[in-house]
This record gives sequence, structure tokens and C-alpha cells, in this order.
Amino acid sequence: MHNKFMLIGALLLLAAALSASDQPGPIIERVDAGVPGYDATAIAQGRLDEVYVAAIKGRELLIYTCRPNHVAEPRRIARLGLHPVLATDVAGNLYAAYLDPEQKTLNYATNQSGSWMTMTIDANVADVTPSLAVDSLGRPHVAYVADDAKKTLRHSVYVNEMWKAEPIETLGWAGGNVSLAIDIRGKLHVSYFNGGEKLLKYATNSEGAWKSAAVISPLATYGPVSSLAMDSRGRAHIAYFVTEPTSNHNLLMYASNAGGPWTFAQVDKVSQVNRFLSLAVDLPGRAHVTYFDEAAQQLRYAANTSGEWKDAVVDKIHGMGLWASMILGAAGDVHVSYLGESSLWHARFPQGYNSAR
Repeated sequence: MHNKFMLIGALLLLAAALSASDQPGPIIERVDAGVPGYDATAIAQGRLDEVYVAAIKGRELLIYTCRPNHVAEPRRIARLGLHPVLATDVAGNLYAAYLDPEQKTLNYATNQSGSWMTMTIDANVADVTPSLAVDSLGRPHVAYVADDAKKTLRHSVYVNEMWKAEPIETLGWAGGNVSLAIDIRGKLHVSYFNGGEKLLKYATNSEGAWKSAAVISPLATYGPVSSLAMDSRGRAHIAYFVTEPTSNHNLLMYASNAGGPWTFAQVDKVSQVNRFLSLAVDLPGRAHVTYFDEAAQQLRYAANTSGEWKDAVVDKIHGMGLWASMILGAAGDVHVSYLGESSLWHARFPQGYNSAR
């Protein structure tokens, strides 16, 4: 009888191992070679299986259309570009925002009318990665930082064929990025680093006027880089880095007010806190995040689809995964754009990939 139970146990372990090994791995494609520099990438969902990827090649801003089993098609958007961000609307129209490093302007491009048009959103902006989102009426919203004396965090929306800007908060110091998202009621939410207060903060206009509050963590908060997403119930989810004060360890953290008060969880331990990360939330409200592991020099993915945070390697090649940007595709998969080996890459894999191991 004892041997019988041992045999059953061995078979169960073998079945679990086979099931895990049968899980599809990432499909990785080189979008374009010779993409130099040290800058952000951006990715957005297109129609059906299409995805759009933005990157800087040389000094030009290019947007690539990627389809399964097809060579990526590039389009030149700007002669000079920096820190590109992308979004699409329900009709599949594409919107882009980016900085002009010479003119210090925040610029905008879209093909909403059927042909591409570009314009300036604001002048004299700080060297901070902006964030772009499109509401249900097809209006683009951008959050960014002005290069004024107070380093003002601003929100701008395109209405009546003009950009209308408003201040959110003065930061005192500008760096890293801002992250903007729109909830199901059309209200705006943004995460950002207030350099004057040295706090990662969260602001929303859900009650009318903009109100901000620090994301108070059990650890010393640090956050020039964060990523914010809203779930289908209108709750906020934020991924960010902190430095633990006693051990000086750098941690990838996750915060959410999905249950009412803010709660916090450690996702992973990392060796450096100045790398880009990207967060997305699926329809059931589960969080997914991609980030660069500085120590291992690898692109990683973590998700709480099983109830606990589990992480996995997406690209095992040394040095691959810089400036990753992620979206959740309509087919239930994850798409990531990133840089490595002087090339632009696109990876696709199932949600929760490797998270059970």
C-alpha cells in the first residue's frame, strides 16, 4: 500500500511537471536593428492581432506596426524625439506624445483623421517621460512636468481643436516619469514623484478638483519611476521601487486601493531602482508588471494571477529588457517592447506565464 501511494505521488508530480513544461514560452521577435540610445519604448494595442511599438532610432521617432509572422512596418513620426508614449482608442486610432529635446516642447501626433498630423501640446517642458491616455469620447489626455521654477505637474486635454492645460501639483524637482490612467467614469488618476517631498504620490480628480496624497508604504518611499493602472471597478494599482531603510535593499513594490484603504506587497528584490517598469491590470483585477533585473541583466515579468506574486524571466539573454513597456492584449496575452543588443524587441506570452513555478 505504501508503494502504491508513492507511485501515485510520483505520477502526480510528473503530471504537474509536464503541465508546467507544456506552458507556452515567450515568442520573441526583433522589431528593428540599430536602435541606439538609452530611452523609453512604448507599446499599444491595435486592431485584432496588431500592436504598435514606438522607439527612437538615431534621433528620429518611429512607430512600428507589428503583426504575427510579418516584418514590422515603421513610420517616421518626428525628426527629433524623446520619451515616446502611445495610446489607442476603441476604433483603433493611434495617439502618440513625445518630447522634442532641442525645442524642449511636448508634442503630439495622431492618425485619428485618417492621415497623420502633429502639433505642440506645451512649451518649456522638463526632461520627464510623460503619460498619455484616451477617454471614451476619443479625447487624448497627457500628464507631464513643466520646466518652470516650481516644476509643475500638469494635465492637458485636447478639446475644441486646442489643448487645455491645468496644474495638478508643484513638485520642486523633476525626474523619472509620470503615469496617467482613466477610470470607467472618465476620471483621471496619476502617479508621480514629488522631489520636494521625496515621496511617490497619487492624485485624482475623481471628486472634481485635483487632490493628491502620498502613497504611504511601510518602507521608505522612493519613486522617480512608477506605473499606474485602473481596474474595471475604478480602483488604482501602482508598481514602484523603494529602498528598504535598514538593509538598504531595493524592492519592487505594488500598492492598490482595490479593497478600500491602500495595501502594499513586495513583488521582487532588485539591485537598482532607476530602471523603467510597466504595470497593467486585467479584467478580473489581477496585476501584471514587467521590469529589468539589474543584477541578472534580464527582462522579468511578475503577476499575482494565482493570488500571490510570482515572477519569471521573459528574455534570458544578458542585457535584454531595457526600457520595457507592456500591454495586455485582447486575446489574453501579454505584449512587451524593450531594447537590447542595439535592437528593438517585441515579446508575447500568456498572462500568468511561469507564475506557478
